[in-house]
Amino acid sequence: MNLAHTSKKVCHIFDVHDIVSQLQPLFKFFGFFEIILGFVLCFFGSRFILYCIAALVFVTVNVIIMGIAYNFNVFFDPQDLQPNVPVIVGLLLLSIIAGSAIAFYSLKFAKNYSGPILAGWCGFALSTLLLSPIKAIGNTVRLVLIIISVIACIYIGKKYNKHIKSIGTAFIGSFFMMHGIGAYAGGFPSTF
Repeated sequence: MNLAHTSKKVCHIFDVHDIVSQLQPLFKFFGFFEIILGFVLCFFGSRFILYCIAALVFVTVNVIIMGIAYNFNVFFDPQDLQPNVPVIVGLLLLSIIAGSAIAFYSLKFAKNYSGPILAGWCGFALSTLLLSPIKAIGNTVRLVLIIISVIACIYIGKKYNKHIKSIGTAFIGSFFMMHGIGAYAGGFPSTF
């Protein structure tokens, strides 16, 4: 079966590289906050473990909300494929409010499960660092490998709870610092 498309706008919105090029001006802005968050997590993270987990939950909620919004194609005006700025600003405000609320209420949960949570984040960061430069595997395989890595690291985090708190915050902090520096210096492998 062969499908032929004659329009030059077919599936234009679903191109991940298009959204990356649209967000390129914001990379340095977010990179600054990644460097600050990474520095605090790397060098002072185990001392403020609950607040570090709340910050990681905040980041996770923001990524999930913006990812869902992107997949439902609400970032672009369907007529001219230009960024829909009011919707983007509204979603940013929504994700900040939701991320803050969920991070606040996650503090009780984090008291009991901080080790496995940090280990899961380490598994995500490590698998993302290792799999990003490999272009030979598809995105579905990459996602499955990341999920397997997260689950394995959560299991390890339950076993070595005390050590994971200091090693995990240092590793995640260094990941954020290097990703933030990569926004300025370039050369950090893109996840996309």
